[in-house]
Amino acid sequence: YATQISLIGIGLATTVTVARALGPEGRGLYAVAIAVGALGVQFGNLGLPASNTYYLSQDRTLLPRLLGNSLLVSAIVGGFGALAAWFVFSLHPGLSPLHGPLLKLGLAWVPLGLCFLLMQRLNLGLYEVRSYNKMEVINRGCALALIGIVILSRRISPETIITANLVALTVGCFWALRNMRPYCLSSFPWPSWKLLRQHLGLGVKAYFITALSFLHMRVALLMVKYMLGPQQAGYYSVASG
Repeated sequence: YATQISLIGIGLATTVTVARALGPEGRGLYAVAIAVGALGVQFGNLGLPASNTYYLSQDRTLLPRLLGNSLLVSAIVGGFGALAAWFVFSLHPGLSPLHGPLLKLGLAWVPLGLCFLLMQRLNLGLYEVRSYNKMEVINRGCALALIGIVILSRRISPETIITANLVALTVGCFWALRNMRPYCLSSFPWPSWKLLRQHLGLGVKAYFITALSFLHMRVALLMVKYMLGPQQAGYYSVASG
């Protein structure tokens, strides 16, 4: 409970800091880039966060194979999915919600965000609730600290703020892997196609339930940006946040 309250406070501080630093238009572009990455994570997770937690909580010996599957999905589904999206947006620039470095950074969020989400849920499946909470606080707190450094260095732009978030996400991934290391000493985390296929049955059910509610908020932001421009998207993102 204390972690959740802390995250609300950190989230509010981050929203205010970024909005003040970037202004409405910059905040809108930043929010759209985050939304692009978050949508990629939501589409690419295949329901594995739910199935990994469910099955690992019953059998800890599955961890090396589930970890291998999670890293594989992050790299293949997240990485190649982001490349495919970039290729489509390059061919049809009118469809792209962003352009240039900001689009690349938003798409880079997909594999990293997917890896962080899956690593988090594996820790939860191990009943490492304290580690799960620490990961949340470290990720959000590190992002806020790095954003503060960017502001103090006077290199403020949507691109540098997004980069600060990506660095924090990378730190969170390594922290999660570090927490799971003692459970994987006896076996290398090779992926298992058979296990992945079995677990997708449960995962897909959770996938569609969460995807619809998640898309409602994220797609609305993209619609505001397309119809009214980045400045209004900035105002909308702060209000909805």
